[in-house]
Amino acid sequence: LGWRAVPADFSARFSCGVREYRYYFDATGLDLEAMADAAQRLRGEHDFRNFCKMDVLQVHNYRREIFECAVECTAAPSDVQGHDAASALG
Repeated sequence: LGWRAVPADFSARFSCGVREYRYYFDATGLDLEAMADAAQRLRGEHDFRNFCKMDVLQVHNYRREIFECAVECTAAPSDVQGHDAASALG
């Protein structure tokens, strides 16, 4: 984890070049193999306008590239003890 000073007009939404998301969830009853297959289909460049907040004044390009997307079993985080856990990185 780190930080860096940014200009006063910096926007976390519009100024960043790359974002990473990681989700942890209870994997009980989920088909992780099918989810991992679906995650691979998200890789590449796609038009995400149907998932975007429509801000026609500031957003003119809805295409985004997903470099990596995976679903995998992992050790359960401390707040999910006693369950199999899965993590999704996208």
